[in-house]
Amino acid sequence: GDDYFSIRGELVFTKPEDKELVIKIRQKPRNQQKKAIPFKINLKGEVPINYLKHFISVDVRRFDYQLLVEDFQIIGPIFQQKLNNRSVKKD
Repeated sequence: GDDYFSIRGELVFTKPEDKELVIKIRQKPRNQQKKAIPFKINLKGEVPINYLKHFISVDVRRFDYQLLVEDFQIIGPIFQQKLNNRSVKKD
């Protein structure tokens, strides 16, 4: 329906007891001159805390001004690569 969305991104925050989670979305740049800036989406629902730093797919439904998680699937962990003693995300 009109209120259904499918979202894919990195789970960066979850608080199961309050049914809150945040997913970071990284878009592909639309043109080569500009760099796409990642953004975060706040959702209501439950995803276990052990899936932090995992790439997930969530099915959500809009209810008023909130996005409620109906279902989720874990796609895989996000790996980080160390470079010169700094942690760098591997894309």
